[in-house]
Amino acid sequence: RTKDSPWANPDGFYIIIDKETETRGCINARSFLWTAWRYDLLSVIFPCIDPHEGIVYYSFNPYSNNTPVDWNEVDRMKGREGHPWIVLKRKFEKGNFLCLMKHIINELIFESSKKCKRKFYFYL
Repeated sequence: RTKDSPWANPDGFYIIIDKETETRGCINARSFLWTAWRYDLLSVIFPCIDPHEGIVYYSFNPYSNNTPVDWNEVDRMKGREGHPWIVLKRKFEKGNFLCLMKHIINELIFESSKKCKRKFYFYL
């Protein structure tokens, strides 16, 4: 639905939520993120409830082989045109949600944007 939505913005920041995360856990993290990548959504966070770790965030890095600080690489696939496509995971930390999102964006998204010289804007 996002692709055809008037709100669609490939330069935007997306938080994708599986409404069944309480029952499915994080099993669909990779497929949700891969779908976002196919629709050219480059800045995506997928929060979910892991039965062992609690709330975790998943994201991806399609730009380089690097894993940002505080993130763990959980999968590596072949992306477009031979680029790596790395699935990343991070445990939720209690605290101010907006501050945490700003930190995640600075750490993951802005680092990625250096590779493709895109501009990202985030206002708190």
